[in-house]
Amino acid sequence: MGPEQAGAVVRPVFAKSALTRSRIEGIDYAVNPYYGCLHGCRYCYAACMTMRRFPDHVWGLHVHPKVNVHRLLDRELSSARPGLVELGTSTDPYQPIESRFQLTRRCLEVLSRHSGFDVALLTKSPLVLRDLEVLRAVDAEVGLSLSGLGGALWLLEPRAPPAEARLAALRRLSSEGLRTFAFISPVLPGITDRQIQSLLRAVAGARPSRVLVDALRFRPGVLRSMRQALYSSPDLLRELESYASDQLGWLQRVRAAMEESAEGLGLTVEFLF
Repeated sequence: MGPEQAGAVVRPVFAKSALTRSRIEGIDYAVNPYYGCLHGCRYCYAACMTMRRFPDHVWGLHVHPKVNVHRLLDRELSSARPGLVELGTSTDPYQPIESRFQLTRRCLEVLSRHSGFDVALLTKSPLVLRDLEVLRAVDAEVGLSLSGLGGALWLLEPRAPPAEARLAALRRLSSEGLRTFAFISPVLPGITDRQIQSLLRAVAGARPSRVLVDALRFRPGVLRSMRQALYSSPDLLRELESYASDQLGWLQRVRAAMEESAEGLGLTVEFLF
């Protein structure tokens, strides 16, 4: 077993395609080198998508490397219109298994040989630092995702790297001259909203090129999964239910608080809700 956690079930698969049209505004194509994600975040919208494809899949414990994804990508880019390619829209491209399979790195190397494609990726892992040179070669924009600075966050992100490691990776990428962004997402009730000042201060210290903030969205199965994860924390469970009953009002209050804190820090924040 490699650096992935004990108990992980790794089942390599052969994909039929690598480059898919993205439904995310501003992103033309998505590349996901893996089905599933060993970080096991309980709020992730991709869980239900993966489990529809693999009915016996346990989110956070099963992962399916697409072992031919880089070869497919090379072929498909040859006939694709230029556009923005994002790695990791439904999986973390630098989850622990990437250390063994290196599929994200191989996809980046393929992209470096095709002109006309902008590259972006989003991760929670400092493993991204391994690929500094190839990221520079494709002029990638690299985002680090985080929802808080610790505390009870582990209940919802049971196997994700700690926030300190993500911020350190973001700081290093920024210092190396790469285009970077901090992605505060999802904004978690009882966690993110209790750490706004300290979180934004920490993000500002990592000097990202930009900061994006997005809401917690209840895609199929997400609310049930989060309720199960927070069963042992009644206070957080109450906060979750409060958010579920008045999402718009809650988000408006959080946005106002974030805007005030960001202004005091000289930080510009883009809200996606």
